[in-house]
Amino acid sequence: MPPVCAAEREALRESIREHGIVVPIIKDQDGNVLDGYNRIDLAAELGVEVPEVVHTCEPQDREVLRIELNGAPRQIGDKDWKKLVDHLRAQVTGDGVRCFSDRVIARAVGIDRESPSVQAR
Repeated sequence: MPPVCAAEREALRESIREHGIVVPIIKDQDGNVLDGYNRIDLAAELGVEVPEVVHTCEPQDREVLRIELNGAPRQIGDKDWKKLVDHLRAQVTGDGVRCFSDRVIARAVGIDRESPSVQAR
């Protein structure tokens, strides 16, 4: 994921300072962070407790979940979306088979075949 801009990071810092962490971070059953890297970083900086939720998932689903969870709330430009899509398309098994179908990738980045943004890209 592209880093949040300085203004967004500062706004998040101020929110955490004032309210604590309202939305828990999400980890998988193995402790891998799926959503919440910025909250973890800023909470450590501010000395704030970090609530977390564990979501059980298959290891091969982590990348799609990270993009779904992190991309949805952000405004990400076409150039950055392309990098995310290319990253998912590059994930292959030991046999060279793609791990994610185009349908799964489209869902991860929040588009489908009927979306006007798909036809414009």
